Amino acid sequence: MIKKFCSFCLLLIWLGLIFGFSQENGSESSGMSEKLIKGVVMIFTDIDSDNEKLGEIVNKYSFPVRKAAHFTEYFILSIITLNFFACFEINYRILIYSALFCILVAVCDEFFQTFIPGRDGNIKDVLLDSSGALIGSYLVSRFYLFRGKNEINS
Repeated sequence: MIKKFCSFCLLLIWLGLIFGFSQENGSESSGMSEKLIKGVVMIFTDIDSDNEKLGEIVNKYSFPVRKAAHFTEYFILSIITLNFFACFEINYRILIYSALFCILVAVCDEFFQTFIPGRDGNIKDVLLDSSGALIGSYLVSRFYLFRGKNEINS
C-alpha cells in the first residue's frame, strides 16, 4: 500500500513539475536554458560572462537544450508511470497504458501552453515528448525483461 501511495505521489510531483515549466512565459522558459548553458560553459571552459563567445554559444545551443529538456521530461515521466502501473501488477498492458498516459499528458501540456503568453502549442513538441516517453518505456521494459531472463537462468 505504501509503495502505491509513494509512486502516486511521485507521479503527481513530476506532473506538477512538467506543468509548472509549461506555465512560464516564453522569455522565462528561454532564460532557464540560457542560464544552464552559461553555467556549464563557465564551469568547463575559461570563458567568462562578459565574453562575446559566450553569447554565440548560448545562441547555438539554446534550441537543442530546450528540446532535450522536453525529451528528458517525458522520458522520466514514462519511467515514473511504468513504476506506478507496476504497483498494480498490470502485466503486458503496462507499456500500452504508460505510453497512452504520457502521450495524453503531452497533448494536454501543449494545449495548456496555448494559454500562456509567449508560448504556443506545437505538434512537433508533442511528437518529441511522445518519443521520449516511448523510448523510456521501451528501455525500461527491455531492462526488466533482460533482468527477468537472467534471474531465471541463475
